[in-house]
Amino acid sequence: MRVAIVSGRGLADVKRRVGVKGLIYSGNHGLEIEHARGARWAHPEARRLAKAVARVAAELAPRLKEFPGAQLEAKGLTLSLHFRNLKSFLSPRPLRGLLEQIVGLDAAYLRVSRGKKVWEVRPRLRWNKGDALLKLAGTRGSTQTWTIAFVGDDQTDEEGFRRLGPGALTVHVGSSKRSRANFRVKLQAHVALFLEFVLSEWSSPARGSSRARR
Repeated sequence: MRVAIVSGRGLADVKRRVGVKGLIYSGNHGLEIEHARGARWAHPEARRLAKAVARVAAELAPRLKEFPGAQLEAKGLTLSLHFRNLKSFLSPRPLRGLLEQIVGLDAAYLRVSRGKKVWEVRPRLRWNKGDALLKLAGTRGSTQTWTIAFVGDDQTDEEGFRRLGPGALTVHVGSSKRSRANFRVKLQAHVALFLEFVLSEWSSPARGSSRARR
């Protein structure tokens, strides 16, 4: 089995927070990947559009004084605008409007997506966490070489669920019944039980040694 942490956070941030050696780390919604042995990859078009992302950050940063509690997180290939701590007397709508106004100058190249109390500015590319997992599995068009299990609880994970489709074992964490995932667990604590089940099921001698190695 291979284990990958795929996150919307920047690659360095993901590695710092998880801190487990021997894993594959993917940041910026799958746009950058670091393999277990240290080899790195970044989406070439995302690298080309990094200057457009930086321009949005530079124009947005001084305007955030009007929105106390909002936090801008520049991550190189993408950026995040967090509004979880926005002062309660402020509506997030004007902040969203400002963000869309600034991003709109590069609307042909950038897009805004929604996460949990965060807006993400990302390159307008047909690439998401699901594509990153398919790349790691060695194919963009099929999941038959490896059985991919993808567990997520954020709105941006839905893109990955949709991209992987029924050929993967996709699991939504939460109570939403509108998820594109094939399965659902209610709580994050249940994820450990799911992983234990997968490990015991796929490492069982009854599954066959060649299958267990995949």
